[in-house]
Amino acid sequence: MAVPAQKHLNAGRLRQPKCALLENVCPMKKAPYLVLFLILFCSLSFSVALWKKETNNRIAAFSSNEGVAYVGFADGTIWAVEMRNGALLWESSIDDAPFAMAADSNSAFVGTEKGKIYSLSAKKGALATVLNISTSSPASYLSSLTLVNPFLFASADGTYLVNTQSSKFRWAFKTGSQSSALGFSQSSVFFESGGNLYSLDASSGQVLWNVSFAPLFLSTPYYSNGVLYAGATDNSFHALDAATGQEIWVYDTGAWVESEPVIYGNSIYFGSNDHNLYSLDKDTGKLIWKFKVDEAIQSPAAVFRAKDRRLVAFTTNDGFLYVLDPSSGKQVLRTSTYGPSRLFTIYGDNILVLSDNGVIGLYSISTSCNVASPVQGELVNKAPVYLSGYAYSQSGISQVQVRINNGSWQSAAGTDRWFYSFDPTTIVAGQFNVECRVVDSQGVAETGHYSSTYYEKSFLASPAKMRILAEPWLVNKHGDAIRLSVLDERRKPIVGATVTAEGKTYITTARPIEFVPTTYNQIRVQASKDGYNDAEILVYNLSEQSPLPLVAGFVAVMAAYYYFFIRKRAGPAQQKPKGK
Repeated sequence: MAVPAQKHLNAGRLRQPKCALLENVCPMKKAPYLVLFLILFCSLSFSVALWKKETNNRIAAFSSNEGVAYVGFADGTIWAVEMRNGALLWESSIDDAPFAMAADSNSAFVGTEKGKIYSLSAKKGALATVLNISTSSPASYLSSLTLVNPFLFASADGTYLVNTQSSKFRWAFKTGSQSSALGFSQSSVFFESGGNLYSLDASSGQVLWNVSFAPLFLSTPYYSNGVLYAGATDNSFHALDAATGQEIWVYDTGAWVESEPVIYGNSIYFGSNDHNLYSLDKDTGKLIWKFKVDEAIQSPAAVFRAKDRRLVAFTTNDGFLYVLDPSSGKQVLRTSTYGPSRLFTIYGDNILVLSDNGVIGLYSISTSCNVASPVQGELVNKAPVYLSGYAYSQSGISQVQVRINNGSWQSAAGTDRWFYSFDPTTIVAGQFNVECRVVDSQGVAETGHYSSTYYEKSFLASPAKMRILAEPWLVNKHGDAIRLSVLDERRKPIVGATVTAEGKTYITTARPIEFVPTTYNQIRVQASKDGYNDAEILVYNLSEQSPLPLVAGFVAVMAAYYYFFIRKRAGPAQQKPKGK
């Protein structure tokens, strides 16, 4: 029985405490994650999606088909949502908590915590059938569902193949232990259960091979060209011979690997709980590049085409969607997803993201920008704020624009990497909003989905750093000037700072101060401005100790000594007598 390649599967899966994949989501393993989420959601970071639904209900499973997202909530509620505009097509409910989902044009299948498979009408959500999977343990739940019409692969305390038309099992392979999500080749199914890695014939369920595998698989096994790839609890990523299960290579990360990998070209991409997305050579396991974020990456990696460009996307546990260039690892887009997320799918030129806290949003990747620095929620006071971020447009970027508190749009420097600075002294204390948007190569400004970041103006903000630059710092010629510049951390001139030297006061402008020292030797120069730490520097004046007068005096003394003591003491020369 032929099954589709792994990258074409579209089934929502959930495993506890294991895998969290492209269309599944893992429950939080630790209570502190809930606290982290609350902090993030109540923080000062937001971005504007094409559309957004806030459900206030934890999302437990997800699948999609033909532009419709089927969402399973932890309380048993099932939604069908039109991905184009977020419209709710229907709402239904089941008597159990969803853990995995799969859908086609006719049915939406929901696998539950108690080992049941519900079949709902894809058009109206009406309940059609309920199939009980006989489990050997109450803890065996449906960790994954994969639909290959008219059959449905399911993993619980083993692996099952169900005929969806008759609601009967074609075959069942029970292990007695909770099984991982399923990976597929064209004719085989792969999974881990009870510390063993299995390969079964997809048509008959017969065991092809079984090897002991001590580190448990956390990610869905991914098959490609005779090789099986998966992350595990031994803080590493493995490549195995799909015909035998023998290890080909292993790459060590810094933590568990739960992210489902994806292959593009000669590279394999996956995330790790060590906060990195990795790109490895799929044949050798050698590192090509890695991209660091601020939290664990448990979502899948997805490579997709946007117009004429390939991109790789993933989401993070601190609530961000990232889009990178797959060849270099360079960031193209970073935007908030309103909560920790492990579930997303590509929809045309957009990405649908489902966050753990129940927020569903559609994000544009045809035109987008974001504020990358400073970080959201940062406190500012009176020192200039230097913004930088990334922008992207499939039709090219002519300009990036920034505005403060719904004011007028101002041009930023740069395009795909942009920069902008502003003075917060005129902003009222408290929370304020910074937004950026892209104007494409045709002069069209994006509307409705530009990115927003919030900051807080507060007297609690740490003073900014300030430094004094003296050129030169030493003079030895009377009347020479020292040029004094007062700079911030970015080496930008600070205007309006007060500089004192030799009892005199100067006010800085964008140009250096011309300072002619009169005091001999060491001179202390000090600078201050509200909102900055004070700064000082020592300069030196040696002009009164020039060696030229000393040399001239020495020459004069030596000449006088020669004239008065050497020449006169010798007296006039004696003349010789003539004829002698």
